[in-house]
Amino acid sequence: MKKLRIIFLKILTITVACMALNSCEEEARGPLYTDSTIPEPITEAVVTNLPGGAKIEYKLPTTENALFVKATYKRNGKAVSTSSSVYNNSVILEGLRDTSTQEVKLEVVDKSNNVSSSVSVTVNPLAAPVDILFNTVDLVAGFGGVGILYDNVDNIDAEILLYVKDPGTGTYVYNQSLFLSGATTGTYTFRSFPPEARAFAIEIVDRWDNITERYEEVITPIAEVEYDRRNFKEAKLAGDITTGAFGWKFSNLFNFSTVDAGMHTDQIDPGHLVPPYNDKYHIFTIDLGASHKLSRMKWWQRHERGYGYAHGNPKIYDIWGIDERPSDNGASLENGWTLLYEGETIKPSGTPAGIGKNTTADNERASQGEEVEFSIQAPRIRYIRFVTKLNWSSSKFIHLMEVEVYGSPD
Repeated sequence: MKKLRIIFLKILTITVACMALNSCEEEARGPLYTDSTIPEPITEAVVTNLPGGAKIEYKLPTTENALFVKATYKRNGKAVSTSSSVYNNSVILEGLRDTSTQEVKLEVVDKSNNVSSSVSVTVNPLAAPVDILFNTVDLVAGFGGVGILYDNVDNIDAEILLYVKDPGTGTYVYNQSLFLSGATTGTYTFRSFPPEARAFAIEIVDRWDNITERYEEVITPIAEVEYDRRNFKEAKLAGDITTGAFGWKFSNLFNFSTVDAGMHTDQIDPGHLVPPYNDKYHIFTIDLGASHKLSRMKWWQRHERGYGYAHGNPKIYDIWGIDERPSDNGASLENGWTLLYEGETIKPSGTPAGIGKNTTADNERASQGEEVEFSIQAPRIRYIRFVTKLNWSSSKFIHLMEVEVYGSPD
């Protein structure tokens, strides 16, 4: 036993020593290549100026150990650098709002961290995407607030900040934001304002913290009300799907609850063909009980017990409207109907769909409902037709929990 203990202690000592040696080796680890040969610089640099930046193409040196090309320049007055692998023959500069001429230094860095002599080029960035976006913005009166129209032609990620002038101090105070993520042409309404004239202003910030000047406008928001859901009912037009599967009837859409039983269609019903569509879909129509100038609609998907973004919840859908019951009883949407909205529900986490496969953020977002805005140019509407083109289980049946509709007072 004593002999075994001695052997064990020797093994332990050797193991600890090896671990210590390995640790020292890791701390001292450096470049795999340690030569001091300076790499050759790039040659034949060609500049193509871009909105908010530039693309610099070049010929790489034949240096065997070259690793990347580093471009050093200034962004918002601060020195920054962008690197590009030697597997590319160009480097792209981004986030430059200043369109004046700027010098850029290009250096080749090798695997031993040796740096070549620099090659200088000049760039003249074109107008930055954030400024292009800003120049498309228009502020207009919106239902319950101020509407913003924009055309994000470069599909940039940006934040639009809304400010409201304090009548007492005369200064603008930040109120709320709209975040754009690759969106193109769009509209949005900053809400929660009474129908009283006041001064609004917006600024736009991009992901490099470039911030535009302010655009100011005096706007009088349009009064907005929620229409009484007790006046809503099923229109049951030609081509509409039969509801009531599992006891989830149509009238549950207006029972003032987003968590109890909702509306459900038959899971094996193929749906109906209603032009201009070339496929059969599950379609339903709401009679609002009167003609209204609509501003928006909110609908809730089934979200309790992990059903959000799953099963029969609408994923891709269209919303149509018409003021009077159509002469063909809705057999076609080409007879006087207006396409009010083309929508897609987006799962925040981006994880695969499935019951119980949601994150906390997914569940929270699903419980808030889906809000869709209608164009202020849209005609008065009494009948709203909801066409589900695809649900979250890649089939056709649908279930919804609740619907709210808003617009101008009558």
